[in-house]
Amino acid sequence: MKLLICGSRYIQQNMLEGAMALAKYCLEKGDEIIVGDAPGVDHAVIVAAAEWCKANLKKGDKAPFTVFSPANRVLRWPDSVEMEIAERVVVREGTSYKNRDRLMVRNADLVIGVWNGTSPGTKATMDYAKQRGVPAYRMTENGQVKW
Repeated sequence: MKLLICGSRYIQQNMLEGAMALAKYCLEKGDEIIVGDAPGVDHAVIVAAAEWCKANLKKGDKAPFTVFSPANRVLRWPDSVEMEIAERVVVREGTSYKNRDRLMVRNADLVIGVWNGTSPGTKATMDYAKQRGVPAYRMTENGQVKW
């Protein structure tokens, strides 16, 4: 299953930790993670996925996560993660984060938003998933996942 984990740039530490735990759990189950390149939840997921890959993959194995970044933007990457561990998919249909987010949804089987309750981008991504018939859930502050 391809799982998009998206979320807010400004969010509580416990929710970042929840996103990281979710990413590692899904990778352990054999799922593939789709994620953007923004600070906040995206970076937390990238760090968790990179840690999982380092502990579980042999050198040269394909990392089971894909990072999407708009084509006209500099890839924003967590300093603690080696660049070559993730495959970078460059959005070619436009250059906005909205287009990038929609492309991620179209490539996902399931969306989980780690949302601070105010971020318009995360809400728009989850709404777009629902419009397309892609199941979309929200992770709450206590780590529960709700429709």
